[in-house]
Amino acid sequence: MSDESANPYPTVEPIATDVSPNQANETNPFTPSKDPTVTHFHSFFYDTFTWKYPRTTGLLFASSLAFFLLGHYVNILRYAFKAAYITFAATAAIEYLGRPTTGTGFMTQVRPAKYYTIPRENLEMVFAEIHEFLNFIVLEFQRVIFVENLTVTIASFVFSLIGYFLVKFMPIWSLLILADVLLFTAPLLYLQNQELIDSHIRQASAAANDQLQNARGLAEKHTADYSAKAKAYANDITGKLVSVYQDRQKITKSDTIKTE
Repeated sequence: MSDESANPYPTVEPIATDVSPNQANETNPFTPSKDPTVTHFHSFFYDTFTWKYPRTTGLLFASSLAFFLLGHYVNILRYAFKAAYITFAATAAIEYLGRPTTGTGFMTQVRPAKYYTIPRENLEMVFAEIHEFLNFIVLEFQRVIFVENLTVTIASFVFSLIGYFLVKFMPIWSLLILADVLLFTAPLLYLQNQELIDSHIRQASAAANDQLQNARGLAEKHTADYSAKAKAYANDITGKLVSVYQDRQKITKSDTIKTE
């Protein structure tokens, strides 16, 4: 009896483990760049959200909107379970009905000799992509926190504040759609009207600086006035205390003379 007849189940190919680091880097096109502060996601997201390639960006935009709408209006998890139980029931029924006629069942006859496995190289590529994406998020978050670009930090504050209030009145799926629309339209609108927007930002910044200088001048003036008044009150109180002390000294001396 051959090995295949003795073992009716398909074998699983062993995964190779003798892959050297140099070979892994050669087969992995997503090897991290030498500059740790730059990932290929920077150029990818910039090209995507600035509509450098309109067809690709439009497809991603439509797909993301369709995904959010589908996730809201269609119970995807329920249909996934439905597809699973229909598939399992169909394969079990086909196998059971085929055994009386063929002796082994229809599914047994079409069963592959070896099951499919995911190559290790593919997983390394996926993990490299995840690592790059996480680095992208961490780097951009640090740039915002440490104010590498003041405009970006202020914009992040504004969007966070708006989101904080919108969460109270809008459902999550509506917020996701709104964020998706802004993400794909705001950068393009900014690039098309960059001079106008930058001029308004400069005017607002100048007005804010003027107001800050005026407030600082008023604060210094009021501080000086209060300091002068406090000094006058302190001198007045000190003079009164000295006068009271001198009067008490005179009274004490007169009482001493009378006693003698």
